[in-house]
Amino acid sequence: MRRFILSLALGFFMLNPAASEAVAQDKTTLNVQVGQSIRSYTLYMPRTESGRKVPLVLAFHGGGGNGDRFAEQTRFPELAQSEGFAVAFMEGSGRLKTWNAVYCCGEAVKIDANEDVFVLAAIQQISTAYPIDDKRIYLVGHSNGGMNVQRLAERLAGRIAAAASVAGPRFEPVSEGQPVPFLMIQAKDDQAVPFEGGFSNQLIVRHTQTKPFLPAAETMHSWARRNGCSAVPTQEVGRQDSYVRYVFRNCAAPVEYYLLAYGAHPWHSLVGVPDRKGNRTPAPIMDTVVVWNFFKSFRLR
Repeated sequence: MRRFILSLALGFFMLNPAASEAVAQDKTTLNVQVGQSIRSYTLYMPRTESGRKVPLVLAFHGGGGNGDRFAEQTRFPELAQSEGFAVAFMEGSGRLKTWNAVYCCGEAVKIDANEDVFVLAAIQQISTAYPIDDKRIYLVGHSNGGMNVQRLAERLAGRIAAAASVAGPRFEPVSEGQPVPFLMIQAKDDQAVPFEGGFSNQLIVRHTQTKPFLPAAETMHSWARRNGCSAVPTQEVGRQDSYVRYVFRNCAAPVEYYLLAYGAHPWHSLVGVPDRKGNRTPAPIMDTVVVWNFFKSFRLR
């Protein structure tokens, strides 16, 4: 069933003409005051029937990126219009636009950017101005943005319905607290964020990292403990051994983990995975589709 749903969703990106044209939705850039700083984000709001409330996804780009580029990479706006949800692309701090994950990265850590307040302020602003279903708010981040989501999900569990981190590790085990559905995606050949943990193999990341990453498996089990899951997950092997999907059972809130056989550090999409010669191999999974399929069944009680 899950593979069937995934195939349908992939069909949207490959066959739907709207995926390559301007979508019927409103794009607005908004600002919120966070302490002494002005933080910004760009909201894509679907044009829906009057009064119908829609889910909201908050998306956090990788360090050195920005919201517009992340929108292009993920193509979340197209899927959001097709599936009927809103998506807000949050902007990091400083010249290089990073996120404060405590032990990484860049200016956001130096100025101790308050990401919790930023997120709560944005949710409040959006929910006040637009018809948002406040029981269906989700967080997703990539790389340094994923590190940020790891912390936000831990601390804002009572406010969000689910969270996902793509190539965004933790530095410390998850603390005890309210369970929250959590999805992780990590590639074995990621040099920026090694799945075995430790310090980054890329100098630009290592120079701003002050504590080693936890191994991906340890992070996965840490979320499983918080969510009260059985200790041993089931495993599903993807086509041509391109990934292993780990699913924990008997949880108070689900935990899933995709370990990709290849894919390196980028967001995995239809453009494929480049090798050193510039050739591209189809990605093992489409991160955007997998993340939304995970999110959409969850809502706060």
